Amino acid sequence: METRWGKRFGRYEILGEVGRGAMGVVYKARDPKIDRFVAVKAISLAHQNPEEDRDYRERFFLEAQAAGRLLHPGIVTIFDTGEDPESHMAFIVMEFVAGQSLDQRLSQEPKKLSLDTALLLTEELAEALDHAHGQGVIHRDMKPANVLVTAEGHAKIADFGIAKMNNGNMTLPGRALGTPAYMSPEQLDGEPVDNRSDVFSLGAVLYRMVTGYGPFQGNSATTVCFKVANREPLRATALDPDLPAALDAIIARAMAKDPGQRYQRALEFALDVHELRQNYQDIATKTSSVTRSSTAEGGAIPDRNSAANLAPASFPEAAARHAKKAFSSIAQLGAFCWRRPIISAGLAILLATVILSLFAYRKNPQPPRSAPIRPASTFTTDGEPPPTASKPDAVAQNLSKVAAAKAPQAVPDSILNVRVEHRFSAADLSLWIDNNLVYERPLRDQGKKRWNLFRTDARESQTIPVAAGAHRIRVRVRSTPDKYVQSAVVVGSFSKDHPTILQINFERQGNAMHLTLR
Repeated sequence: METRWGKRFGRYEILGEVGRGAMGVVYKARDPKIDRFVAVKAISLAHQNPEEDRDYRERFFLEAQAAGRLLHPGIVTIFDTGEDPESHMAFIVMEFVAGQSLDQRLSQEPKKLSLDTALLLTEELAEALDHAHGQGVIHRDMKPANVLVTAEGHAKIADFGIAKMNNGNMTLPGRALGTPAYMSPEQLDGEPVDNRSDVFSLGAVLYRMVTGYGPFQGNSATTVCFKVANREPLRATALDPDLPAALDAIIARAMAKDPGQRYQRALEFALDVHELRQNYQDIATKTSSVTRSSTAEGGAIPDRNSAANLAPASFPEAAARHAKKAFSSIAQLGAFCWRRPIISAGLAILLATVILSLFAYRKNPQPPRSAPIRPASTFTTDGEPPPTASKPDAVAQNLSKVAAAKAPQAVPDSILNVRVEHRFSAADLSLWIDNNLVYERPLRDQGKKRWNLFRTDARESQTIPVAAGAHRIRVRVRSTPDKYVQSAVVVGSFSKDHPTILQINFERQGNAMHLTLR
């Protein structure tokens, strides 16, 4: 394609080339009508037969039609379309983003991002994707090269050039669209794809940002495609032990081979990433406070690698010596009690009492206390966080964007009775009402160590006060021993002074969780 320095596309003055891709060339241009910088994306249809030329033009303008409907801070805005009368090249005029692509940023040392930055960008991208999916648009080519990072540190999705409308299919027969290293297994197989395919690709992008490596490596496209379809990526914590284990669970769910096991909406992905980021920031704040306190008191900050914190060379000998003393003391105590029958009888009675008490507790356990009601992260129905006051610096703006907006407290004049039947050995249940976390508690199967498909379900119940009216209820259950993470949503109407029952059940031969309101 000819470089067009000083030339025009329609009324747009070309100032320089920004980048090249499979669909064509992107130029920086000026719109003289309103005196602003724009990006002009043009495609070359040279060396193609008339039928291919027609297909490319149809797909190109379908891109403009689809992406032009998307108005979101995390998506590059489309302004105009046209066709150059001289070269007959089609072009799209877009918002010009000052910054660099995520791919360019990851090509610089250390070739990965800090955990907090990676989680922030992922949360923003997931919210933007959820907005696009709500408009019926699937990106189908989510990868670092199609993510722009602004000078303020925010993420924007670019190039919906191969977006597929839910109500139309412009894919040419025998032609795969997308980048294999970030494509979902169903997309590689040529199967129909939906929003969960973009979730898989975003999970792969998150993996790349936190580890510096793509989740699927190979010397050829064939090898990469095979791994995408048949291999699980190495855990992120295996490449960087400093990463939190919760990140592995989030990536694993986003990149599940079966679309039914993934996040069903990009917004669910964003909520989990937001929660992990908040927890990570809380830990970092506490650590920073302890460090400042130690420094202010004149104490040296301990170094985990210093000689003072390493085990002494004589540790085995010292351990053996202390163990020998402990066994000797126990033997002397036993001999003393054996020579005095009254003490022996008393100890036997005490031991029997403890055993019977434990047995009675296991048969009739005390109901666990519910967690205090506290507000959690709030998102609007279209996946965007509520507006917050602007801050003078970029970091404050990023934090305020995802901060929870405290909603006015409604009068709790109705009741929600939560009933759970489960087979988990250990799990945690969280319940949101209208995106406000109102209930958290552990689920315990008394006396059971493993999830057994043939044993009776454990039953638990809890009553939660709610305000009368229509509410959206979201339930999430996580079990680390059973490697289970699942969320489900149900909407219901609550009447004043009339209790409503939420029944939570789990499939015996599957991972699905079912919510029933009655």
